[in-house]
Formats: sequence, C-alpha cells, structure tokens
Amino acid sequence: SSSLLDIFPQLQTLVIRNIHESDGNELVPYLSVIPFIEKLVLNNCPLNKISKLICEHLLNNSINNRLTSCILHNTNEKDGILIEEPILSLYQPQHSLVYLRIDVRDFASLKYLLMFLPELSTLDVHLGIDVTKSDQDLFPLSFNPCRHLTKLVLRLRNMVVQDFMSVIKFILLFRNSLITLHLALIHQDPNVRRSLTYIDGDYLFKEIVVQMTMMREFSFLIETTCLCNRQIDNIIRSFQTTYWLTMRIGCHYDSINCVYVIFTLPYIFDLPFLIMNDIINTKFNQTNDRLDCLIPMLFHKTPGVILLIGENESLSALFIDMLKKGSHKGKSIKIKPDGIYQLQHNDQKFLQFDTLEIQRRYENQPSDGFTNTTKTWLNWMPHIRILNIDNELLLQLIINNINIDQFSSLEVLIVRQTKNSLLVEPLTIITRLGMSSSLYTIHIQQYRANSQLTNVDPIIAIDKICQNIRKLKVMSIEFSKDALFNNRILENINDIQKKNCRLKYIHMSSDYIELWFSQ
Repeated sequence: SSSLLDIFPQLQTLVIRNIHESDGNELVPYLSVIPFIEKLVLNNCPLNKISKLICEHLLNNSINNRLTSCILHNTNEKDGILIEEPILSLYQPQHSLVYLRIDVRDFASLKYLLMFLPELSTLDVHLGIDVTKSDQDLFPLSFNPCRHLTKLVLRLRNMVVQDFMSVIKFILLFRNSLITLHLALIHQDPNVRRSLTYIDGDYLFKEIVVQMTMMREFSFLIETTCLCNRQIDNIIRSFQTTYWLTMRIGCHYDSINCVYVIFTLPYIFDLPFLIMNDIINTKFNQTNDRLDCLIPMLFHKTPGVILLIGENESLSALFIDMLKKGSHKGKSIKIKPDGIYQLQHNDQKFLQFDTLEIQRRYENQPSDGFTNTTKTWLNWMPHIRILNIDNELLLQLIINNINIDQFSSLEVLIVRQTKNSLLVEPLTIITRLGMSSSLYTIHIQQYRANSQLTNVDPIIAIDKICQNIRKLKVMSIEFSKDALFNNRILENINDIQKKNCRLKYIHMSSDYIELWFSQ
C-alpha cells in the first residue's frame, strides 16, 4: 500500500530490467515516481506494448518535474515506443528532460514524442522499422522541435534506410543548434538493381556538412548497398577533400551483403562492429593509414564484433592476427557462418574477448560440420565468461569430450534450441556437461519440449543440473511460441523444491520459468 517514495524518500535513479510483456501493468507504481526522480532506465522492456502507459507518466503536467535523464530500451531491436494520432490531450510538455536515449518504432512516433520535449539537449535514438520516402512529409521546415539540441545519435542499424533524404530532413531540423552528430545506418536505394546509387563523401558534404553550420563533430558508420564492387576508389576519392582529410575514414566492400562499409575512426558507437574477411582490404582517405595500426581505434568503444563468414571460406592468418590487435578486454565476439568454413593456424589466445556466441545462419545444416571450428574458437578463448551456443553444437562438443570444467572462468551459459531439434533436448544435454566450479547462470532459449518426455523428466533434469553445478544461482527457460508444451510441467515445477532445498524462488508464466537457488 506504500508508494515507492515512502520506502525510498531519497530516491534519485530508478532502473528496471527484463520486464515481461505480461508484467506491463506492474510498472504503474514505479512509473508514478517519474516526476520526483532525476533518472529513469527501463532496460529490456516491451516498449511497444506499454507505450501509452509510459507516455502518460513521462508526459504529465507536473510543474515540479525533476526528471533530467531517461533511457528506454526495447525487448527486441525491431520495435520501440509507438505513438499514433490522435495524440492524447493529457500529454503535456516535459521541460526538465535534457537527455533521452530511446528505442522508437518509427519516425512518426519520434516526431510526436519530440513535440513534448522542448528542452532536450541530447537525443540518442534507435528506429525499429525501415525509413521510406513517405517519411519526408513528417518534417516540414515549419516543424521546429528541441531548439537546444546539441548532440544527436541516430542508430538505424536493424532496419533499412530506403530513402536517405528522409534522414537528412530530420537532421536538418536541428541545423541551428546541433554541434555533434553520430550517424549509424544501413542504406539501400529501392532502385539499387537499376542504378549506381550509394552514399559517398560528396553527398554527405553537400546535404549535411554544408547545411549544419554549428556542427563541429561528425562521425558515422554507413553501409550503402551497391551491386558494383568496383566503386571503392571513387568512394575514397570523395573523402579526400579538404574537409574530410581532417578525419580518418575507411571503406571496404562487403562481398557477403554487397555493401560498401564506410566508417570514421575512432569508432565511437557502443554498437557491435560487423567484420568479415573483406575488412583486410580496407582503404583509407589518409594514404599512409593501415588497418593493422588502426584496429585499437576501432575496438576501443565497441562492445564487441560480429564476424560474418561465407560458406567454404577460410579465415586467413592475417585476418585472425588482426582480431588480436585490440587491447581492451571485456569484449564480445559473435560468429555467424553461412556454412562450413576453415580457420588457419594461430598460436596466440584472444584475451580481449570474454563473450563468445556462435550462431549458424542456416540451422538445417548438419552441426557436426561446425564441430572442429567451434572447438578451435574455444581453445583460442580459454577465459571466456559467457558462452552462447545452440543445443546441437553443444551436444557435438560433449560428444568430442569438451567438458565444462575446462573453462574455469565460465559464469553464464546460454543455450538456444534450434527449430528442428526436438530429439536433442537442451535440459538433457546440460546434464551431460559435468561439474563446474564457476558457472552460476544458465539460460535456455526457444525451448521446445520433446513430446516423448513425461512431465517428470524436465524436473529430474533440473535437479541433476543443480547437483552438478553447485554455484548455480539462476536458471531460466524461455519457451518457444510454437512449442508443444504440456502445462502440467508448470504445475509440477514445485516438485523441485521438495527434492532440492537450494531452490528459493520460482517465477512462472505461460512461456517462461525462472528458478533462483541459494548457495
């Protein structure tokens, strides 16, 4: 019955993480304190499902509102806050907010939101759906929001910018105030198969640099589609004018996705950097620059890299050596192979990576073809802290005598169940991992129970996992939406508590189980 402020009268920052879609209404007591705190963070939250609820509390009419910083991060990368017409009359301008980092569904929702944030000085926004030509109509010259905005970060990386002019028109809304612009996007013109339309230095200079008279800092990561792979020299020349030569700019052609990747250094985005074998062919606008010398500038800010590997491709020793150049530890690496591939010899370890994720692009390919390369990556990274792998590959590692106790630093294991692997049941596989003295968290994703399992089988498996992994604190099972799941398993999950006194807390829903254990 008490409010949050009654319990914490000095509360200044509120952070809420991992909110399930079914728990949206439970946020109301927390959101009601927005006018009285200085910073709000909602991380891994179904923003699209509870957009109205969030906006009602964020855009209220509190005269003494203290909120200055707000971070709203969606559960997935394809969606975000959604605001549609008609705009609710109860929404009022929020004058205290100056920093906003947010996932928004589309440009229309962003426009409507900015109408109520006149004092914003920093905007960091991620869009969920493609940008098209119709978005140009959203930003007439008469629309003049956020007159004090000095920093804009646009993350358009999980959708496609079909019409770059729509992005430009949005940026130009802030031509009289913007000092810093960071731009990350994937561009593909709708007429890409009939014309050589791509983004280069001449276009960026004409449409953005010349127009933004107050801008002092401009950095970008742009992937621009072009079916012709012989334009790289022309692109580099477009960045060798007086203005661009004050910056370090690299470009290479991604032969897997048929895009030119153009980026400024140092890399400032806290987004994973996508790399492939082609990156060793990077050319720079500064003629004396070399990629091997600049890799630390590339790895400094990024949380990790995503490595794309083509089918039957062999990663060269030169490329593998380049991966080791970054000296900053705590990075992640995600391996995404199109098919079976090879790795050339390497004697040194990858000490900067503590998170390894291996995600086969086509799960219907036999997993045993990836066993040797997966073992090689694990041998190169003996000190990984987080391993994210599918159930079929994990089984192949067990068959090949890879035991979990070989990784003394492993703390988190994430096992994704592939769509066509009902017979390779993840819980049973994990029971075969053996003993671990470091692992304390296990997440199973996209779980589909084998129809041959009884209601008791998963209970027995979980109990055995607890016995093998004595430091286990949390175990979660996220069920696939199309899983053939017997709800009686949920009813019987309490049996674990009777058998294992370490189980202290259970959180259950129709598609999710979270178990908490004491030490």
